[in-house]
Amino acid sequence: DSIFSSSTSSALQPFISPAFTSALLLQLQNLIVPTSGSALNVVYGIFGGVVSFILIIVLSVYFAFQETGVDDFLRLVVPVKHQNYAVNLWKRSRHKIGLWMQGQLILSLIIGVLGYLWLSILQVPYAFLIAIFAAMVEIIPMFGSIVSGTIAVIIGATTGGTQLALLVAGGFIIINLLQSHLIYPLVVKQVVGVPPLMVILAMIAGGQLAGFLGVLLSVPLAAALQEFINDVHKSKQQQLAELK
Repeated sequence: DSIFSSSTSSALQPFISPAFTSALLLQLQNLIVPTSGSALNVVYGIFGGVVSFILIIVLSVYFAFQETGVDDFLRLVVPVKHQNYAVNLWKRSRHKIGLWMQGQLILSLIIGVLGYLWLSILQVPYAFLIAIFAAMVEIIPMFGSIVSGTIAVIIGATTGGTQLALLVAGGFIIINLLQSHLIYPLVVKQVVGVPPLMVILAMIAGGQLAGFLGVLLSVPLAAALQEFINDVHKSKQQQLAELK
């Protein structure tokens, strides 16, 4: 009746060898140390991320459904000869923002499902609730996966001991790596239409320039930049065609 049953332990025995455990502890150290600093800074960062996320969602919804406010603002600040193009670019970017929001929801769903499957295999209590929480906080850059993973590890440690905690941590590390380097770029490419490499570079640049807010805004801004680059390319192609 043990939560971490002997059959599960036997099936996963190859993954809890001393070598695997040492490597996993090293990965945990590398994951936690750069973001630790102090407990106050971590808590501040988490809540800062939550506030930034809520702010961006509110602004994204507003911009996605606002019909004339931004158009009027662009006509006010953009020179007359560029007004029509600026408004058209904004409308296309607004559509991209809506698609980006859909992509974020899809990403959260994928992470929640993966987390639930892994926790269910390990028979971790409250697997469904942890997975829901992981999906909700996944959109918060950096700290989202760390917070949900930490909670899962704590529950695993209190119910199944060190081995279960290490397996839970290893699973969340792998899920986080898949999310960062595979799932997120592919989802954004399919839903928003922005190349994965451009997404990764935009997230890195946004994080360096503006932290949480920069990461959250990076994909919509990258989408707008891609629209502008496409327009420039089409314009040059037309000019070359006319010269021929």
